[in-house]
Amino acid sequence: MQNAQTVEQQIRQSRRKALMNGAILSSNWHIRLRHHVSSYMGLTVLLVTGIYIVAQVALMRVDAIDEITSAPIAAQSMQRIVPSNGTTDANTGLAIPPISASPITRISAPSIELDAPVLMVSWMKNPVTAIQEWTVARYAVGHHYQSGLPGEGTNIVFSSHVAGYGKLFANLDKLITGQKITIYEGTKAYSYTVSEQKLIPAEGKSADEQIANLKLIEPTDHEQLTLVTCWPASGPNRFSQRLVVVALPTK
Repeated sequence: MQNAQTVEQQIRQSRRKALMNGAILSSNWHIRLRHHVSSYMGLTVLLVTGIYIVAQVALMRVDAIDEITSAPIAAQSMQRIVPSNGTTDANTGLAIPPISASPITRISAPSIELDAPVLMVSWMKNPVTAIQEWTVARYAVGHHYQSGLPGEGTNIVFSSHVAGYGKLFANLDKLITGQKITIYEGTKAYSYTVSEQKLIPAEGKSADEQIANLKLIEPTDHEQLTLVTCWPASGPNRFSQRLVVVALPTK
């Protein structure tokens, strides 16, 4: 009888031990599962984030390339100049860098939330079209080489991206008559008031019409600002026009 009870107790102890071991294993399995899930979720988040960042950078590069190359070659009149002196200064014979420092250091237009640095831009050979074109600065507004400076009484020309690389001129269409633009030479400020805004068709134009359009960025007999960008920024007619804003010295 005592042996039978002893055997039964041993069986019960074995069952309890088995149940406890099973519970421990079950608990450990859930812990391991949570650990694996957490690890995989972390890796998934990192992977998705990485893909998103790469995609955004790629889109910015495509936007910037498209802004220069999407329109037909003959239609890019407002972004092109073919100077007779190539890429050297006619007076000094020195090479002209595509981008350099400008005496004009900053441009501001509060009505369109524009407040950006300014760099001097000249021309360079487009690697796609092999044609000399005005350089468009990245994350800065470009002041065209040999265009005017404040107080010189002539045309002061600026250009920038409407899409890609900061999109500094994305809201240029909202810069309307009567609104103010301020440009700076260091700490010295010069105020201008918008006098007109115009859209210039760029596609399907004859050589004579393109030359006429280029006059918008040529010297003038009075002081003015001329801001130029491609337009519109998106849609089926993307970059088929040039948006031009003209401003006169504030009186």
